[in-house]
Amino acid sequence: MRKALFVGAMAVATLLGIGIAPAMAGTGNVYFASCATNDGGACAGYVLTGTNFRFVHAATVLRDPPLFSAITNGVGTQVGLKSKTTGNTWDAIMGVSDTTTTGTGYSPESLVYHNGSILAVGPNAVFCPGGVNCSSIIGNFAVGDTVNQSVFFNQASGIVTFQALASNGDLYKAFFPVGIGVLFGQARVEQGFGTFSHPAANTELFQNKNASVTTYSGVRSGLTGKFTTHPEKATSTGTGAGTLQAFPNALGNSSSGGSQFKVFFQHV
Repeated sequence: MRKALFVGAMAVATLLGIGIAPAMAGTGNVYFASCATNDGGACAGYVLTGTNFRFVHAATVLRDPPLFSAITNGVGTQVGLKSKTTGNTWDAIMGVSDTTTTGTGYSPESLVYHNGSILAVGPNAVFCPGGVNCSSIIGNFAVGDTVNQSVFFNQASGIVTFQALASNGDLYKAFFPVGIGVLFGQARVEQGFGTFSHPAANTELFQNKNASVTTYSGVRSGLTGKFTTHPEKATSTGTGAGTLQAFPNALGNSSSGGSQFKVFFQHV
């Protein structure tokens, strides 16, 4: 059986502490979240609102999980698209994760939530070592690989496609029909973890590169554009009143619309 996306964090709740985002371009209010209750188990990164998104992507360098064994029992990274339609909320997530003790490699997983509950795990998923000979036997991604993760919604067919492509050519892909007419008003690039103990100094978790989104109108950009970009910080309670656990730094590479950032564990 494949590992859950994040250790102890296969959640059914939506982002905590999130208010209504302003429907304009620019930097929005900070979102606070808990990995224990967030969809997919990720809770630090960037969340985009203010328009509808059909594609989200990020390339993430997979660091050696035992580096974080004194901080947490598992780490992971994900991208996702979420709709906000009352009574018909979809959340489509592509993520990879590993424990900090076994060293078995990062497991890819795609998740589909509907109205806050997991509807599908790895739907129609295959793994293709080196990009060939695809099968339902799901492999792992190696430490040190750069993994390009993406979620794409085909507006014409109503199918969401998930993909994770490693720098060595290993490929995970899956798909699920959510139906036409879904409005994915939120895109996310996030990191997550399981248990938490403060490190003695701020500690880098993951570096994200070439992050991008595409709107329903076909405009592609980095994580800043004609929408609102919210930094997402992890806290002990999922609210601003909780103790800070992890946070993203400022978006870099402004020439491409903010395409890279790092997430750090907060020191004691």
